[in-house]
Amino acid sequence: MSFEGCYQILCKNGHYDVVDCYIFDKFEWECENCKEKVGWLNLIDYTNGSYDDDGNRIDGYVDLEVDNEPEECECPTCLHKHPSGPVTYKIPEDDAS
Repeated sequence: MSFEGCYQILCKNGHYDVVDCYIFDKFEWECENCKEKVGWLNLIDYTNGSYDDDGNRIDGYVDLEVDNEPEECECPTCLHKHPSGPVTYKIPEDDAS
């Protein structure tokens, strides 16, 4: 059986990304939003699934706390509302990076 997984990543500014474990390089990765380096990362192992029979998470996924929601702005052309930037998350105390 092979390993299946990915990394949850927060840059040093709290922007979130998920990258397949086989293509991730901690030293080369940079945030698509701000070009900052890794501030926190967490390996998710879903080789044997993500939940047990009782519905409990078993893959190591961390539910992150939002630090800042971006403001909404309205497009003057189509009048659709959209976020003005990316959500940022609080970097967990147990820094795994």
